[in-house]
Amino acid sequence: SLRYTCIGGVKMELRIYTPPASQGAGFDIQGITEYASAVSFTTSFYHKGTFQITMPWGETYADALQSGNLVLLDKLFTGQIDTVTYSAASTGRLVTAQGVEIPGLAGRFLCLPSSFTTQGTIRLQTITGSTEALIKKLWQENVLAPPQSWRPSLHGLTLATNQNRGI
Repeated sequence: SLRYTCIGGVKMELRIYTPPASQGAGFDIQGITEYASAVSFTTSFYHKGTFQITMPWGETYADALQSGNLVLLDKLFTGQIDTVTYSAASTGRLVTAQGVEIPGLAGRFLCLPSSFTTQGTIRLQTITGSTEALIKKLWQENVLAPPQSWRPSLHGLTLATNQNRGI
């Protein structure tokens, strides 16, 4: 895990987007600002990363920190806002947004095998190919475009071309 914390005086570009409402639609940018008074984010290779952004209420685009919106921090970290809290401090009113990084969103989706074999009560799905091909197939079928219409999907993201990396 890598943890980054910036408190005052450090310029960090923060881009805030509204996610697309449907597949094929684009992201709507709500604003670009450097007025966050505190930013911390943790990126992890094994667990979902988290972030927290604090801004003075009334600063440019502070009102765009809303649950469900996406953030891009200094082109290093992407995440989705889960909770927004408002507080009063000696320096004024603050808005704090917290959430998880985009790869961590996969844990919110039900992963069902598109085809499987049964061994007793266990269902197994066999996929051949590189590690990268496996991960991209699972993301495509379970997060980006699940085949069942009743399952939620994460719109607007596109997987990079498979380069067959990994074993």
